[in-house]
Amino acid sequence: MVYINEWLANPKGADAAGEWIELFNSSPVAVDLSGLRVQTKNGKQFALSGTIHGNGYLVLPRSATKLTLRNNDEAVLLYNAEGRLIDQSHFLGEVPEGKSVNRVMVGDEEKIRISNPVFRLGEPTPGTFNKPEELALISDSYVPNIPLHPPLGILGFAEVLLGSSVALTALILYATKQSDTLSYLFFGRD
Repeated sequence: MVYINEWLANPKGADAAGEWIELFNSSPVAVDLSGLRVQTKNGKQFALSGTIHGNGYLVLPRSATKLTLRNNDEAVLLYNAEGRLIDQSHFLGEVPEGKSVNRVMVGDEEKIRISNPVFRLGEPTPGTFNKPEELALISDSYVPNIPLHPPLGILGFAEVLLGSSVALTALILYATKQSDTLSYLFFGRD
């Protein structure tokens, strides 16, 4: 299976000369890339061609793809020939200069590595095994392009207000029932 393994959005120096996306073929045999395409968050695409060796890496420099990677809130997506999303990597916030987005292998089974990827920041390792920095987590199985703390908006504010109102009402009822005077005043019992 071919998937996004690493990418560098904010290289030291000029972005145009230093940005790249790296793919990895986890199968032991070469894979034909015809029909696959890489896309960035802004919708720009690059159609792949050729092959990628078994257990091999393919580094796609910006000079070849013409894909510009933003330093803030960026995503890299991989689509198959039918237009179905087969892999993605993303981050929220700003990626530090000189750090790449690295896929971390979280299990021995291929299904675990692909279906539940973890990405961390690390030193760029184009064409070789990733070496992420353990404390620099940037995404861990959350829905892409949805902020962890989205702005509330009208509906979100209403949900928070409603939840607070229910809790406050329950607290008032409890306190009222605990007080003999208030209980008699509101509920008419001793």
